[in-house]
Amino acid sequence: ALAAVLAVVSSIVFATGSSAETAPSDIGLVRSEVRKPDGTTTGALYTAAAGVSAAALYQSLRSAGVQGLVDPATQSQQSLAAALCSWGTADTLACTPVRWHKRGFDDPQVYFRDSSGSGWPVSASVTEWNRAVGADSYYIWYANGSCPSASTGRHCVPVTSAYYGSNWIGRIDYSYDANRYFLDGSVRVYLNSSHGPSEDYRSVACAQLGHTLGIGQNTASNSCMYSTRVPGPDARYPNSSDFGLIRYALYPD
Repeated sequence: ALAAVLAVVSSIVFATGSSAETAPSDIGLVRSEVRKPDGTTTGALYTAAAGVSAAALYQSLRSAGVQGLVDPATQSQQSLAAALCSWGTADTLACTPVRWHKRGFDDPQVYFRDSSGSGWPVSASVTEWNRAVGADSYYIWYANGSCPSASTGRHCVPVTSAYYGSNWIGRIDYSYDANRYFLDGSVRVYLNSSHGPSEDYRSVACAQLGHTLGIGQNTASNSCMYSTRVPGPDARYPNSSDFGLIRYALYPD
């Protein structure tokens, strides 16, 4: 019966608690997803910049013609299959989860190839995520090497930065197949340098990398996955719930 329930859970629904409740209308994240005729799904997740509400970001993306947008005011939290979609205060990117295939390894091997500007501490964030049990994260500076071939079973996520001049500070693009595995070559991180000193670049980089591992948001403010910007420095590191989500919900043994 549980499998039947899971089959109809929307990929834009987050499971976080023991009872159904309405999610905040402004969670700092805006998603777009488009289902393709071949059964694959293409999506993007945008993180609102400081001082920008999710509602305002949604409207600006809609005006720009972004397809498949989900109005953040309509997103809801569900208790269905919470054990599969949350751990502690952390939620998966989608429910049911979207994740990397292990491809014969004990844990998925994810390489982040970084060509972002020097202000973005991507390497430090990769080091933090590599502490997680269940997924192995590696750093490549673009001038020192190329992405490993997907034929090796390893995955690669390019990380770039530019002055995008928009209401978002970070964005990931992704696609996944009918079995809800990320498609190699489809996952990318974009860091927006248009927003300067008021933004905590370390926190933003940490969050975008976490999204590419399959994490959605964390309701605890001591996690870099906390989706609401707070006064002063934002959390720069994953917390124990983020690591638990990776180990027990996303990439269990």
